[in-house]
Amino acid sequence: MAFKDKNEKDDFWDIDKLVPRKKSSLSPFASQDPVRDYTPPEPRADAVVTTSSERPADERSLSFSDRGQKRVSESETYYPEGHSLIRSVTVHHFIDKYDFYDNFRKTALIYFDYRPTARYDFVDFYSYQPQYSQLTPEQKNYYFYWRGELQRGRYIRSNSSYIRLYISEVLNLPDKIPPAEGILILCRLWREYRRQFPMLDSYLAAWICDYCLVHRLHLPIEELESFLPDVIAISSFKEFYLSGIEHAPSKIGAILSYLSDYDYRKSKYIDGDPEHSEEKRKEEAELFRKHIEGAMSLLLSDLWGECVDECRTGVPEKKRYDAFIGAVCTHKVKRKLEVEYYRIDKAEGLHRGVTAAVRYAENKIRALLGIKGRLSVKDLPTDYRSLIDYYFDAINKRAEKERQRASAPEYERLYDAPDEKMSSEGADEIERASWSTTMRLVEASDEEIQEALIPTEQIAEPECRAELSVEPQSSSDTEDNPEGYGLGDEELGYISMLLGIGESGSVVGGFDEAAIVERINEAFSDGFGDVIIEETPDGYTIIEDYREDITEWLLRLMK
Repeated sequence: MAFKDKNEKDDFWDIDKLVPRKKSSLSPFASQDPVRDYTPPEPRADAVVTTSSERPADERSLSFSDRGQKRVSESETYYPEGHSLIRSVTVHHFIDKYDFYDNFRKTALIYFDYRPTARYDFVDFYSYQPQYSQLTPEQKNYYFYWRGELQRGRYIRSNSSYIRLYISEVLNLPDKIPPAEGILILCRLWREYRRQFPMLDSYLAAWICDYCLVHRLHLPIEELESFLPDVIAISSFKEFYLSGIEHAPSKIGAILSYLSDYDYRKSKYIDGDPEHSEEKRKEEAELFRKHIEGAMSLLLSDLWGECVDECRTGVPEKKRYDAFIGAVCTHKVKRKLEVEYYRIDKAEGLHRGVTAAVRYAENKIRALLGIKGRLSVKDLPTDYRSLIDYYFDAINKRAEKERQRASAPEYERLYDAPDEKMSSEGADEIERASWSTTMRLVEASDEEIQEALIPTEQIAEPECRAELSVEPQSSSDTEDNPEGYGLGDEELGYISMLLGIGESGSVVGGFDEAAIVERINEAFSDGFGDVIIEETPDGYTIIEDYREDITEWLLRLMK
C-alpha cells in the first residue's frame, strides 16, 4: 500500500475545494463617479472642535462594537437653535477596527446613477438586513424601478425590505444625497408607508432623530404632522421631537403623548357609542376628538411654556449613544452622539395631573354624548378642573340654546334676525320698493306726488351701519369714561380679545362670558345705536360690518 507524502495535502481536508465558489451578484452597471472613500465635511465655524485619543474611564459602558476599536479622534459640539429642550449636541467621529458595511457604501456608489429604462412588475423580497448582494436580477430590476418612481414622488407598491435598502442608501451617501434632501426622503417614506408597514416606526423614529443630530438639521415637522402624536409615543428620545413644536397644529396631541399616561385615542368611545347608528357614531367621533383637544388646549397652551421655561433653569440630563443602531451603515459615516437635554416630565405631579385632566375631560365628553360609563379620576388639581369645567360649560350653553331654538314653534322662528348681512345695494332696493308702494297707496295729485318724490341725486346714501363717536359727550349726566360708553376694563379687555389686539389681561379664566357680552351690547345699543357682538356656532364674535369701526374706536381709546 502506497502512503502519501506527509507534505501532500489530503483532498478530504481541503475545505476550499468543498465550499462552492460564490458567484458575483453585481451587475455591470456603469457609474459616472469612481468608487471613493467618504471624507467627513470640515467642521463648521461655530462648532467647538476637540481631539482625544484616551479611552473612556468606564470601558464597561461601551457597546460590543466599541471595544478594541481605534479611539475617538475628533469631535464637534454645537448648540442647536430652535430646540427648546436640547441644550447641546456633541458628535464624535471614530473609526472601527472592523467595518462590516464598508462594501455596502462602495456598491451603493456604483448603483447610485443607475436608472432602468423599462417598467417592471413587483417581485417580493425579504431580508433582515437588506443589501444589494441578496437581490436576484428580477428583484434588482424592480428595486431600481421603484426607486426611480419614488424620486418622482410616486409611492408605488413596495415592501419593508426594499424601503430599508433605500434608507440605507440615504444614511451611507451623505456626499451624494445632501442631508437637507435626505431628511425629506426619510420623512416621506415613513409617512407614506407606515400604515402598510408598522415596523418602520421602530426604525425611523430613532434614525431620523440621529440623522438630524449628526447633520445639524431642523426636523421638517410638517412632514410628520399627520402622525406626530404617534411619533412621540414610540420614540425613545421624545424630547427631540417635542423641541420646536410650539406652532405645530398637532401640538396638543403631541404634548399629551408625552405627559399623559392615558391615551384617549385608545378609548372605547373614540369612534362613538358602538350601540348607535353609523351616521351618529361619525358625528360623535368628530365631537370626541374636537372637544378633548379643545379642552386640553385651554389647559396646556400656557402650562407647556411655563414648564419649558422652568426646566431650562435646572441641570440638563445627558444621553450618550451610537447613532443609527441596527442600520446597515458604514462606520465611516456612523457617529457617536452625546446630547444634553431637558426633561419636562420630571416635574413633580405633572404626569399625574395631566393624566387625570385627560380622563376628566373624557368624562365630560361622555356626558355630552349621553354615554353613562365614566372613568375614575384621581389627583386632579383644582385649577385644572376649573379650566375644563369652564370649557364644557360654554359648550353646554351653546348646545342648550340650539335645542331650545330647534324645539321652538315655527312662528317664533320668524322673529329671528335674518342671517343675511346688510349692504348698500339691499338698502337701495328697499328704498325703491318703499317709494313704489307709497305712490300706489297715497291718493294725491300728480303735483303732490312730484313734490313728494326726491330726485335720485338728492337722496343721501343710505346708512348701513352706525358711525362710532369717539368725541367726549357734553351732557352733564355722562359716565366718567364717555368715550368708552361707560365700559370698564373687563368689557374693554373682552372686546380687545375678540379683535385680537391690545392687552386682554383683564379677562381671566372663569368669567361669565354671556354677562359681559350683554353689558357690552347694552352700552353700545344706548350710545351707539346698535349691538356689536353676535353669537355664532363657533362662539361670540364682533359683527363683521362693525369690525373696522370698532377696531379704530378701540385703538383711539387705548392711546
